[in-house]
Amino acid sequence: MSHYRGVVWVFCVCLALNGAATWQNSPLTARAVAQTESPPASLSDQERQELEELREAERIREAIEENLENSGEIQRLIQSEVDRTFDSSTDLINILLTVLTLLPIFAAIGLLLLRRSVINQIVSETRKQLREEVERQLTEEVTSELAEQAKQFNHEIETLKTGFIEQISNLQSLFKEQIVQAIDNLTPSPAQQDTVAPEVKRRIQELTEQLNTLKSAAPELLLTADDHATEGEAFYFEGRYEDALKSYDKAIQLQPNNPTVWINRAITLRRLERFEEAIASHNQALELAPNSPRAWYSKGYTLRTFERYEEALACYEHTLELEPNAFRTWDNHGSALKEMGRYEEAIASYDQAIAINPDYPNVWNHKARCYAQWGKVELAIDCLQKSIELQPEYFNDIATEPDFNPIREAVKFKQLIRARQLSQII
Repeated sequence: MSHYRGVVWVFCVCLALNGAATWQNSPLTARAVAQTESPPASLSDQERQELEELREAERIREAIEENLENSGEIQRLIQSEVDRTFDSSTDLINILLTVLTLLPIFAAIGLLLLRRSVINQIVSETRKQLREEVERQLTEEVTSELAEQAKQFNHEIETLKTGFIEQISNLQSLFKEQIVQAIDNLTPSPAQQDTVAPEVKRRIQELTEQLNTLKSAAPELLLTADDHATEGEAFYFEGRYEDALKSYDKAIQLQPNNPTVWINRAITLRRLERFEEAIASHNQALELAPNSPRAWYSKGYTLRTFERYEEALACYEHTLELEPNAFRTWDNHGSALKEMGRYEEAIASYDQAIAINPDYPNVWNHKARCYAQWGKVELAIDCLQKSIELQPEYFNDIATEPDFNPIREAVKFKQLIRARQLSQII
């Protein structure tokens, strides 16, 4: 900017010098000088003013001439300033031209770099998006695959679990069936037999314990009505009458129309001395099976136990009509008659039982009691010896059996007791 100011200043000086030279050569200037040199005698105000102006112009001319003397130095300065300004301008122009020349190159390079940067950014963003998309897809695929595998694994586990549980259940059911079958083989129906041998009783107890253990380990194990009935019989012969009653009740819940279960339930109630309930169960059994000899026999036995002998005889007679060769019925028929004091009829019934099964020890024992009550000592002792031969345990009951009180002081009775005692010692 200072270079441009210098050029302007030089230009103004040149104009001033040129104006001064022109003014010096003009006629007006010559006339003014002449008049100055020889002023008139009197001047008007206008002329005086013009004169002053001329004088001022003269002074300016003289100053210019003085300046012109030094114009060489000024010209040098002007030329120097012009050259410097020109050089600067030239440099600026060259720089500008260079810049203008290089600008497209720089622009192209910039555009190239910008393009590369944009491409790199696009590529980077694209890669990032692709990576994210691939990761998302892989995550989804892996998650889906894992979920499918987990589902399949769970399905396989459930299948194995179901199969294992089914196998365990089958084994438990098989074991249960084996136990129940073993119990059933060992235990007669209470309606047919009231007691079992001690070793049989121990084996029954072992089996019922195994069955209880199995039920505790597998609560979901289902017992059938027959299973509950068999379990009830086992409990009965163990002397667990309350447990037997519960088992029979469960069997009846599952199979209410089974007369055998009702009969066994009645016998169990008889053991518990719940007479009315026992008779009700007997009646239910007879309603389901009116022609069942066992149902009539069991009811007769219960009635005889509770000393209702006439009703008991009627039930036994009904049984014998249906099953004439039932030696146990003949035996109990005779016992009912004995309790009623009808000894001769009782002996006849016992003889019927012996004719059918002469090796039945109970009937010989009952016949001996009848003869003892009747006062026939020798016949009583003969029958008693026979019963002891068939069932040695009967000897242990002689001392406490009240039916033998009428002959307890008889000589032959005492001899029998001493003989048996000696045989046991030997």
